Amino acid sequence: MFAATLTIMAVIVLVQFLGVRHYIRWLASETVPEVADDRLPRAAVILSLRGADPFLGECLQRLTSQNYPDYEVHVIVDHPTDPALKVVEQWMASHPDRFLHLSFLEQRSEGAYLKTSAVRQCVEKFDPSIEVAVLVDADTIAYQNWLKDMVMPLTVRDIGAVTGNRWYDPNLRQCGSLVRYIYNAACVVPMYLMHATWAGSLSMRREVFTTDYFFERMLNTPSEESAIQEATRKANFRLIMQPNVMILNREECTLKSCFGFIRRQLIWTRLYHSSWPQVVMLVVGLYLLLASVFLTSLVAAATGNLFVASVLAIAMTIQWVASQFLMEWLHRTVARRATSAQDEPYPPITWSIRLRLLFALPVALVVISWAIISASLSRKVRWRGIDYQVIPPDAIRMLEYRPYAEV
Repeated sequence: MFAATLTIMAVIVLVQFLGVRHYIRWLASETVPEVADDRLPRAAVILSLRGADPFLGECLQRLTSQNYPDYEVHVIVDHPTDPALKVVEQWMASHPDRFLHLSFLEQRSEGAYLKTSAVRQCVEKFDPSIEVAVLVDADTIAYQNWLKDMVMPLTVRDIGAVTGNRWYDPNLRQCGSLVRYIYNAACVVPMYLMHATWAGSLSMRREVFTTDYFFERMLNTPSEESAIQEATRKANFRLIMQPNVMILNREECTLKSCFGFIRRQLIWTRLYHSSWPQVVMLVVGLYLLLASVFLTSLVAAATGNLFVASVLAIAMTIQWVASQFLMEWLHRTVARRATSAQDEPYPPITWSIRLRLLFALPVALVVISWAIISASLSRKVRWRGIDYQVIPPDAIRMLEYRPYAEV
């Protein structure tokens, strides 16, 4: 049993290393097709708002300053009383040279969450000249060539959708921010391998978003990401990841809100991805293994079996340090690629941050494990003040609509 435990831990470290190495090789070497400005299709950016995000003003500034020849920005506010409207109107008043298409959400489907309904409503009213739709979130601080990077791969004939991903600032102060950073770093490799999408930067060509299947599916889906993935496949196109689009998020996060965020993300994964049972088994199995090794080492030390206690403690330390090493390896590679593509600096991991991340790793493992158990059992999820009933295997239902109210 002792040898088997050490072998399993060694295999876990090896598998993690191989997965990260595979992702890093792709991230460092993947090329993006260069397309002349006169060959770029007309695009529309869709920003759905419910509540005023901390960096909403900067988000609008970046979206309306894109290095792209022909595009428009559509902002859909959930309700006329929503606090986001005041921010948008103030920004528009101070930037009269920038134009936004501003509207309110009118068509709310009970079988989808509000952002999905907003995207469907917006796309349905697009001018026929719009060839590409690009989804964006209010916490997406786009760089100048972001829209080009999201659209250029779509000029390849068999590509129907393009997704980016997010990366969090490791230099934030709150414990929840560190745990969220660790969770996200642990997710980028599985997301790549599982071909998962992120709606904070997600583009699709007209042949995808004008299909009957797309409009029908967007009425009843746990997320617009899953509906777009399915519509892309139905239209016989591929979905790819764009390595340049790794958007840095600098928002602080409490431990409570971090848990809610992770739980919500995992519920969406549970509802739309077939690999969910394997994800649960891997994460919970890893937590139980490390917890049992820790407790066994304590018992061995208390009973005088110092050899066993020492070996298990060393094994746990190796696992701990290996996780930190892989996380920093990812961070350096993401930072190099993003800095080169976006021409914006990424925060380094200093020694003080390194120590804080090391101590946050055990906390993150507990939070993620508890979140995945909660997500597996949940029958309800709340997002931006709205409760949705979780209906396995792949559906949600809005229980009651209410305009957004700041707490």
